[in-house]
Amino acid sequence: MSKKTFVVGAKPGQNLVIEEDGVRVEIVVSAEPTLHEITEDFEPIEVESIENGIRYPIVVAGQTVMVETHVGPDNDEVTAQWLIEREGTAEFLAKHAPDGVLRLGVGGGDLDEHPKESNGHVRTKVNCTTTLTARELRIAVDSKLAPILTYALKRDTTATSEPFDFAGTIKLLHKLYPNDPLKVIAWGKRGLDAKLAEEKLAKTFSVQHIGVLMCMQSPDKPQMVANWLLEGARAKALEQTTFLEARADFRNPDKTTCMDFELHERPRPIRIVTIKSDNPEMSKFARSKDGGLSDVVILNKASGQVQIFTSEKAKLDMAEVARILDYEEQKALGMTPTLMGPEGTGLSKRWHFMRNGQMILNGSNTHPDVPATMLSLEQVVSLVKIGLHPQMFDEQRAELYCQRGRCHPTCPWRGWDLPRCNKVRSTPAA
Repeated sequence: MSKKTFVVGAKPGQNLVIEEDGVRVEIVVSAEPTLHEITEDFEPIEVESIENGIRYPIVVAGQTVMVETHVGPDNDEVTAQWLIEREGTAEFLAKHAPDGVLRLGVGGGDLDEHPKESNGHVRTKVNCTTTLTARELRIAVDSKLAPILTYALKRDTTATSEPFDFAGTIKLLHKLYPNDPLKVIAWGKRGLDAKLAEEKLAKTFSVQHIGVLMCMQSPDKPQMVANWLLEGARAKALEQTTFLEARADFRNPDKTTCMDFELHERPRPIRIVTIKSDNPEMSKFARSKDGGLSDVVILNKASGQVQIFTSEKAKLDMAEVARILDYEEQKALGMTPTLMGPEGTGLSKRWHFMRNGQMILNGSNTHPDVPATMLSLEQVVSLVKIGLHPQMFDEQRAELYCQRGRCHPTCPWRGWDLPRCNKVRSTPAA
């Protein structure tokens, strides 16, 4: 059985010890490491802030091009950029950056996995920015890069991970260094370099495992390896601290409201939790055992933005909820409302539905500039319950109309095009 040990927060003069699969690495930390030391091989680059994203230059096939991506690019975008810098050609740039700009995970082009009219993509678990990039680079599915592509896809489309996970640590580093995305990207690319140099790529992508690879590949650079590992440890320590702070917020009755909601044909009620907090670990805590295994978490931030998360075990379909929220948002904005598609961003431009994770987001870490919803928190909670309950009807009309197979012509629910309402309209009146 493999043994893994990681000493978090080693100080100058202390030893950093890693053990994995019989390999023991011990490094004496000679100086307080900084992320600058980790990225010393990379030239300093200016990062330009754009709407809901960032822009910065990279060199591909001897040409300097600009990259545009979302705020806090995660493992998916980092891996896609790493692939392009390794494998990109002038032909690739001519196709995907004719204006000198590569758009990764944004912009609605061929390298954006999010569904847009411009790219015709359907968001499924078979595509992410990395896999789309690999396809355009003509990287064979059975190449040595295949495990890296598979990992990027899995981490982008599912909630599964391993302890001290590489992709998760990239997200944490963005929280630790919110104003230095390129330093985090450099940390990620260094880890990917080490992983690719592995003789036979193992499925594990833990930070410990990659640290062991670095030690074996660069025995003459122990300080560089220590720096890389300790930055990952700092990020993990931040996550643990933030998680404990989330517990305090969750247990504060002024911030948290819990309700059990009966759903048709479910053996038990689902738990809906409404929390006022900016803590980035709050949703994860609420869905944990300590948080009562909440099924739906409605997070209300100080900015007024609202984010709705669900437990994977609850297997809830949030599509109707997303459509209702966006429809009512359009009405609140004075628009002529139109129903949004099955996923993606609604016409109000304030709600985004991610079908794979069954999340509905009014702004996020990667899109912080989305305006806050015009709907009150009470409205949001009410609409969530309506969208989830397939047998619920408008209380004022249910008994006299809906339950008798008649649809009231002025019912405020008519525009939502709910299957339950369509069934009433198509059934002969009693």
